Amino acid sequence: SSVCVSNFQPIYRSVCRLEARGCRRVGVIGGLPHLSTTQERISAYREAVADCGLTQDEGLIQYRGDSIKDSAPVCLDRLLERGCDGILICQGLMASMTLAHLRKRGLQPGRDLSLVSFVDYDVQSYEFYYEEVDCIIQPVEELGRVAGEQILCRIENPDSPVFEKVLTSV
Repeated sequence: SSVCVSNFQPIYRSVCRLEARGCRRVGVIGGLPHLSTTQERISAYREAVADCGLTQDEGLIQYRGDSIKDSAPVCLDRLLERGCDGILICQGLMASMTLAHLRKRGLQPGRDLSLVSFVDYDVQSYEFYYEEVDCIIQPVEELGRVAGEQILCRIENPDSPVFEKVLTSV
């Protein structure tokens, strides 16, 4: 059984929204390349970029290395060197590190660069940049509740059919 969060639609919609705001070079900072969530998000990014008629450049896709803290600034610098005017960040903590690095460079999110990020832990910790960054909010409480219910169900009835649930991010 599995409970997961949709990755494709939120990324696709976000690229389209960035294009509608005038962004022409949209980059993405992905998670670890071997993870299925990263692969799904990058696939959505690629499809949306193509469908929106934006610049298709593999250099606009940057991946997290071994360290979230150290990867975000490096990825951001590479995307800025490539002239990005919009960036999707596929992980919440990397978004925080990206914002801190932007500020060190004297750049203001929302003015100098449009940002969209997944919010993947306590939503209240993101309040300090809600106005600067569009957020894709994952339903973490519902994810935990449904997963817990399924664990209990499986314990009570080990032969129950496989359950798969995909929750929607907003």
